[in-house]
Amino acid sequence: MEKILVIANPGSGKGLAEVHALSLKDLLEENYQAKVEIRLTQTLNDAKIWAQHSLQDNFDTVICLGGDGTVNEVISGLMTLEELERPKFSFIPLGTVNDLARALEYPLIANQTIECFRNLEEMQVDVAKVNDHYFINVLALGSIPTAVLQTESQQKNRFGILAYIMNGFKAFFEGYPQALRITDENQTSYDLETNLLLIALTSSVGGVENLLPEAKFDDGQAFLIALKNSMAISSIQTLIQDQGLPTSYTNNDYILVLRGKQFTVEAINVKSKDELVANIDGDQGPSLPLKVEIIQKAISMLVPKES
Repeated sequence: MEKILVIANPGSGKGLAEVHALSLKDLLEENYQAKVEIRLTQTLNDAKIWAQHSLQDNFDTVICLGGDGTVNEVISGLMTLEELERPKFSFIPLGTVNDLARALEYPLIANQTIECFRNLEEMQVDVAKVNDHYFINVLALGSIPTAVLQTESQQKNRFGILAYIMNGFKAFFEGYPQALRITDENQTSYDLETNLLLIALTSSVGGVENLLPEAKFDDGQAFLIALKNSMAISSIQTLIQDQGLPTSYTNNDYILVLRGKQFTVEAINVKSKDELVANIDGDQGPSLPLKVEIIQKAISMLVPKES
């Protein structure tokens, strides 16, 4: 690392993102004798645009401080660059959920994570492309992720992940199911009604660590999980009894589990006039239909060796 761009979202980390960015800058300059530039985001897509132009600005590494949405913006910007020219990526988790950090077993206290940056190693991680967007954690669809997407910043700052749980729990019982057709890479189709569909790259989903313990960072595959509305309560009971989600092919009355490198998701009979929109890495993504492709080992990531 010779020239590093540090991107910080001042709205994350309870307003301490800039303070943490300065601490990280001091450590990087001391430990790696690198030139470090800090930029604070002001508007949506600042992080994406800066990452997209990082190569022409001669940065060899981009590190962001923020939540899953900020991580997604930076990844999306880097993915617009040619594979062999992409700067290395890393991050300090300052969000509410921090799924990528949980999956990597990061310490979730910013000062501890920054200190871990004295000893880094490089790994290759997968990225998923959905239509013209990207995600590195999870794509979610249905009334539950819609409620999560609409959770206000004030609620998140006050209640943390509990705000997501409260809104999601309410949506589970009040939301309407969506009739979807899911097609896998072998062109096998599955028609179902669901109020929660997930396509996950990482083992941590929605702040639940090890929900998918067999999920790997670099195998070029993702898990697709859909809870079928016809037996929603039974599905919850089964998940509790089994202590997690199935990780092999499952298609029964209450759940569908697939694993693969490509999926398409289409609406069959939309029961609402509202456009069906996916949630990707905690923020609003594309509307249906969705075409998802996993790009294996797409990003070079620097992670603390202690993780």
